[in-house]
Amino acid sequence: MSARTGEAGPRSDAKPGDDHRARVALVTGASRGIGKQLCADLARDGYDVVCAARSTSERPSKLPGTIEETAHAVTPGGRRAWPVALDVRDETR
Repeated sequence: MSARTGEAGPRSDAKPGDDHRARVALVTGASRGIGKQLCADLARDGYDVVCAARSTSERPSKLPGTIEETAHAVTPGGRRAWPVALDVRDETR
């Protein structure tokens, strides 16, 4: 992975003429609102997305939305999405 661009090496699903670098975005707050929409927009623009937030199906919030729901919503376009439980306020993790 390039430290400058954050891009990885060749993708296994690359086609001739494609940019042969994977584009992966990490989005925090991905379970709802702006974060969820950002995941959808990035996936539409050709990025694989790491959907990170505290709200998971195992530990849901009082508000609707989980990282698993967001990841599931962005994959039909052919992009990959990984739900990752993350609390950016917790420095011990």
